[in-house]
Amino acid sequence: MYNEKLNESSGTVYVDQISEFQCSEDKATCVILNRTCKYVAVGFDSGWIRIFDIQNTTLNKSIKTSETEIINLKYSTNDM
Repeated sequence: MYNEKLNESSGTVYVDQISEFQCSEDKATCVILNRTCKYVAVGFDSGWIRIFDIQNTTLNKSIKTSETEIINLKYSTNDM
């Protein structure tokens, strides 16, 4: 979970960490938050993508995509 603050004069958004997730010995290589701010997808150097439910701090889904590291993630416009 996170806490978002907007600096109206500069238009900058600041996000404070409220939740933390731990996953095996894999190294996270990229992270993206979906547009509803309910899920965060994390790509790993092992080729796994894991999707976490931020509010419940649980692992929602694991997907093995390749044997090489994930270098970029993007949610679709109709994401979860």
